[in-house]
Amino acid sequence: MENRAALAGVIVLLAIIIGGIILAAAVHGTRDDTAPVITPTTVPSPSGTIAGNQIPVHQGSFEFRISPMDSQAKPGESITYVMDILPSGGFNDTVHVTLVVSALFVTRNYDLGTYEPPYPRRIEYPLTVPSSIPSGITLEGKITADGGEIQRKETIHLRVG
Repeated sequence: MENRAALAGVIVLLAIIIGGIILAAAVHGTRDDTAPVITPTTVPSPSGTIAGNQIPVHQGSFEFRISPMDSQAKPGESITYVMDILPSGGFNDTVHVTLVVSALFVTRNYDLGTYEPPYPRRIEYPLTVPSSIPSGITLEGKITADGGEIQRKETIHLRVG
């Protein structure tokens, strides 16, 4: 009985690790055409001058959206995640995005990159759930977007099954 419980634990751990690898592949893209960018007119970042030196001034804010927030896919099915960076009030700073994926007791960190103006910007990540991942696993992704002195956080869930 103990051997079965240990084997089940190892299978669940392997499924979680594989799921993390899959999310990493999705984050870094698997096709060249998966990251279309919406490019409006560029708005210069405001700055001040003190004794001839340029001093950056952070202004405005941004919204960070990802969808779908909650999804379910069977092994072999595909899902596309869409991330939007939407400026307001003249926001024109770079935005750095990170992802922390967890399931049960396993956690993995991923760097999703740094994005520069112009905004708004949309990035799409297609993900095909491998047939090797058993049904019943739920992955939680905590995504953080830092830009200027602003931080936005979102949480997504992917249920396999």
